[in-house]
Amino acid sequence: MNVQGTLRRKFSEAFMYLDTISYLLPIERKRVVVWLAFWLLLALHQCCRATPRVVLLVVPDLTCADLTTLPLRSSIEEFSSQGALGWMVCRAASNVPRSLLTAEGTDRLTSLLLSLGAGTRAVAPPDSFLAVYPPVPLGTMGSTLNVALLRRCYALNRRLEYPVDIGLLGTLVHRSGGATAAIADADNGFRANAALLVAMDAEGHVDFAGPRLFCAKGNLLAPEGAEADVEKMLSAFNQLPIKTRLTVISFFDLQRATEEATACLPAMAALYRQEALGRLTKLMQGIVEWLRGEPDVTLWCCAPGPGTYVTTDERLAPVLLMGKGIPKKGTIFAPSTRWDGLGLNSDLLPTIAQQLNLPNVPRSVVGRAWKFKEKGSVSLQSFCAYFRQLVTHAELQNLYGGLPILQLFCILGGVVCWRRRLLSPSVFGLIIGLLPALLLVLPALFTFNALIAGIALGISLMVIAAAAEWMSRTQRDAVAVLRTAAAVFVGCVVVDLLTGSHLMRQAWMSYSIMEGARFFGIGNEYMGALFGAALLLLPWLINEKGNWRLAVIIYFGIVFVTVWPQWGAKVGAIPTGVGAFGLALFAAIRQRISWKEFAWLCAFALLLFGGVAFVDLHFHGANESHLARALKGEGGGSLIVVVLRKLRMEEFLLFHSPWTAVLLGSLIAIGYFHRVQNANLGVVERAMWLGFYGGVVCALLFNDAGVPAAALLAQQGLGLALCEGAKQTDRLSEGIS
Repeated sequence: MNVQGTLRRKFSEAFMYLDTISYLLPIERKRVVVWLAFWLLLALHQCCRATPRVVLLVVPDLTCADLTTLPLRSSIEEFSSQGALGWMVCRAASNVPRSLLTAEGTDRLTSLLLSLGAGTRAVAPPDSFLAVYPPVPLGTMGSTLNVALLRRCYALNRRLEYPVDIGLLGTLVHRSGGATAAIADADNGFRANAALLVAMDAEGHVDFAGPRLFCAKGNLLAPEGAEADVEKMLSAFNQLPIKTRLTVISFFDLQRATEEATACLPAMAALYRQEALGRLTKLMQGIVEWLRGEPDVTLWCCAPGPGTYVTTDERLAPVLLMGKGIPKKGTIFAPSTRWDGLGLNSDLLPTIAQQLNLPNVPRSVVGRAWKFKEKGSVSLQSFCAYFRQLVTHAELQNLYGGLPILQLFCILGGVVCWRRRLLSPSVFGLIIGLLPALLLVLPALFTFNALIAGIALGISLMVIAAAAEWMSRTQRDAVAVLRTAAAVFVGCVVVDLLTGSHLMRQAWMSYSIMEGARFFGIGNEYMGALFGAALLLLPWLINEKGNWRLAVIIYFGIVFVTVWPQWGAKVGAIPTGVGAFGLALFAAIRQRISWKEFAWLCAFALLLFGGVAFVDLHFHGANESHLARALKGEGGGSLIVVVLRKLRMEEFLLFHSPWTAVLLGSLIAIGYFHRVQNANLGVVERAMWLGFYGGVVCALLFNDAGVPAAALLAQQGLGLALCEGAKQTDRLSEGIS
């Protein structure tokens, strides 16, 4: 039933009755009737006043392949033409005990649902707890989580490194005077509890649930002997009172079909899924038909996660929206990612809160409210193609993201060739120096196939090795080639950051789409490679150009672009850049570093940090970077809590990451190089190496993932050392001959 439409009809009928009565009454009584009519109309107006509402259809195990199947395709195409589409990176709490994950090591459904309702990554108790403690009736219409289950939820999330507000979405709705509802096709206590996790408040309460949670009917031929009773679900939905501002409808048929698929023939599993998708289509059509008469309602349809049986590196789930405030043929834009069509599951709560005009969203919420863009044409084919592009991109990141094993091989090979003269050390020096540039440029050419991308990368490395060996045999300077490549790399990265980070978005050694670590600006890996490549240019700028002022301007510009919130947005670039470039410039220009110069560098770093923080806090609003949110205590606790969490992450990487071996190997090889050639280094060269050491130390101390940043910074120095070693070896060979 359309509740608002009924009230409007009653409004018109009451006006007609009052008009008839006033016509029949004497003149002296018409004034009383007019006043009664006025107050009645005012009361009806308040009842009919537009109140924003949200209907959230949660479909566990809805995948990209399901969207293009025949039963569901028509409903999805209607969403694409009448609303907005997007993909959502779904993550629950990390670093939790193995018992709180699935057998495949992925996030469990209940943890993902709890994360949607909390606005941050949360963790739910094991499934056995949810099955043992079914929901408790709340009055005659509502339901609440069992007290033991709710306490277990709070106990688990208090152990995390950041605050988690259990049931925040339902709490905000209740504070605004609205009601919440949960409807599901649950057939047991586990699924009934799961259906409450998104809509419940901090006490586990949902106003309208009860029998609405069990809208399933028995069917011996269906998976697990039950299937969704769509008519019953729609009837329960239509009977909800108008004060229900948040309605969460959970559809578990697809999950039952997925579970049954592990124990039946493939043909039967496909039939089960096809039938479940048919019932989902019917449910969506009923809700969309109801939505046509409700201009103040926003309809969401999303999966809480990628599916029950997926690989650990796939975290994407579809999200579809239509209704109030949603443009037709549009797409989502998430300030958390700054990508079109890609958001985070932590963004769902602030977006719904904005649509419902809910005040006082706590700072513990990690996500940010989505914006919506009109695209003019968003087809289902392009929507699914975008999913495949994102998944392939993540696969390439996992395969070719930095290649620390290859880096270790190059370190070992370079040192051996330096000592034994089997090959020119410049072969490994140029590979080490040019590898970050290859991983930045090749993704723009080879994006959609891991095998072709690997072949292209292998061919490129062999060409570099052959060219380096040829230069060694023909007495050509590999150091000049390395410095030229470094200058081109620095220019490409700076221009890319200034023009929207298009190369950085596709780079294999950059953003982690599935892990959701960083989606904009520059990451730790490329910050280290950029600063290392820039340091290689110091002798050329001062010795050959003889212009130290130009060097100061260039290095300040690199740091400024890297740290600015709308470009690089890398706060750790301030201490790392000042430690690397500042020490190198002072040592090259003043030929010494005293405590006074060191104090000036620290003051400059603090001044730059304060300026960037001021701009980020006051001028960028919803597009603010991580720095502003940390200073305001948003998205994961106060600044001190964030710093402590980053230090624990750095400690974990230091003892578990292969980049630690790369860093140690690079520093040992560079130390050996200095032992051999220290007497032949000039003042500027010594200053450059001081910058490398200072940059490595500052990258380790002031970045959340400083180990890869320091390793890649040191790798650029090692590449130069190997090329210099090749030059020395060639001179010795020439002298012997």
